[in-house]
Amino acid sequence: MAKVKVKIKSAGARAILNSGEVQAALKEYADGARDSANASLGADGYESYVQPGRNRARAVVHTTDWESRKHNADTNALLKGL
Repeated sequence: MAKVKVKIKSAGARAILNSGEVQAALKEYADGARDSANASLGADGYESYVQPGRNRARAVVHTTDWESRKHNADTNALLKGL
């Protein structure tokens, strides 16, 4: 049986990982985590956004004030929202 070699073209992989469809999926996932954390806090103390990078797009969910930072430190709301 012959060995099969697969060679991935880096430029094509980067194009896919930075595409609008991938960014939309990441935004939806991040918004779900943000909404879950905001619901457990009972206020709008968490934000989310998507940022395209050199190799891939990234989604970020972060706290916006001291109350939400304390809430996340006490309850791990961001981890539970994933």
